[in-house]
Amino acid sequence: MTFDLFTFLAQLVNFVVLIGAMHAVLYRPVRRALEARRVAMAREWADAEAARRDADREAEGLREQREAWSASRSERLEALEQEVSERRGEALADVEREARAAREAHADALRRDVMEAREAVLQACGRLLRDELERGFDALADAEVDARCVAAFERSLGELGEAALAEVRSEAASSDVRVQTAHAASERLRDDLSKVIHDVLGEAVHVQFEVDASLLAGFAIRVGSREWGWSAAGFGAAFEHTAREVADEVAEVPHGGAA
Repeated sequence: MTFDLFTFLAQLVNFVVLIGAMHAVLYRPVRRALEARRVAMAREWADAEAARRDADREAEGLREQREAWSASRSERLEALEQEVSERRGEALADVEREARAAREAHADALRRDVMEAREAVLQACGRLLRDELERGFDALADAEVDARCVAAFERSLGELGEAALAEVRSEAASSDVRVQTAHAASERLRDDLSKVIHDVLGEAVHVQFEVDASLLAGFAIRVGSREWGWSAAGFGAAFEHTAREVADEVAEVPHGGAA
């Protein structure tokens, strides 16, 4: 096979013409189409990116709104719970105050009723005791009873210590010895009492006899600040005083206390 220069040149020219025709007819339109497509894709990508950023911003805004709403709802719930708790506490406190006031009022009323009833009972017992003692003294009013009372008074003086007896003597010397009787004292009672007083307290002591109807029965002897008595009123007052002390002690014992 021989090399044909003409054929080679013809084919070379044909190839160059073909390349030029393809470049003019195919390459440039295709390149323009590709460029247009690239630009369109770039624009679409930019639009998509912008839309994505807008969506992200909107989502962020929605998330912030949701968080703010959640925080606000939590705050409102806490405030509502706090308000409900405060109102409930105030209502309970009001109810407790009213209940306590009612209990205290009832307790005060009951205490007053009990105190009035107790006082009435004690006074009635004292009156009954004084009445019974008065009747007893009247039934036993004779020289023997007076003699026993005088002997009891003499024993009481004898039971005093030296210091106490010296004090009684001093008071008797500076003031009268007052003997109060429920009724006019008999001559024997006057003589017996005066003898005991003079023997124990001194001959110079002045004895003054008085009638005190409030004694009801019996007699009382007062020397200065000291007093000896055997009377219905005295026994009744002593009983009433002792009964009141016992009642006070019983009232102070708490309910359900240990025996």
